[in-house]
Amino acid sequence: MGESVYKRIERLDRILKAEGDSPNKYKVSKQADVLMLFYLTPVIYPLSLVKDSFKPLLFSVYMCNPFVNLINAYRIVLLKGFYEAIKQDISFLNIVVGPVAFTAIILLLGIYFYRKNMDSINDYISY
Repeated sequence: MGESVYKRIERLDRILKAEGDSPNKYKVSKQADVLMLFYLTPVIYPLSLVKDSFKPLLFSVYMCNPFVNLINAYRIVLLKGFYEAIKQDISFLNIVVGPVAFTAIILLLGIYFYRKNMDSINDYISY
């Protein structure tokens, strides 16, 4: 299997089915990847724990993760007094600019790739 046999390998599930295999056999590897991404976000632990555990440079790199600021923005909206607890760790500007910039970049990349591959993408979309 590969590009020598299949000209377009965008849909691995279809290639596996053509070879008599099932993508469901590989469910465990997909779950491990998603679980790893889950642990890289601040969903299950507080920001203060990360700041205390990491060196300042590593904490700065961690703060570049757009999901950190997105989760913290939700916590500020939903949890009363949460911003007061974290405002010494990160600024409000970082919480707002990070997710907005990430969203704008993803949107622009989506528009770019759609326009570049419009003909092949429209083959998969039914109107």
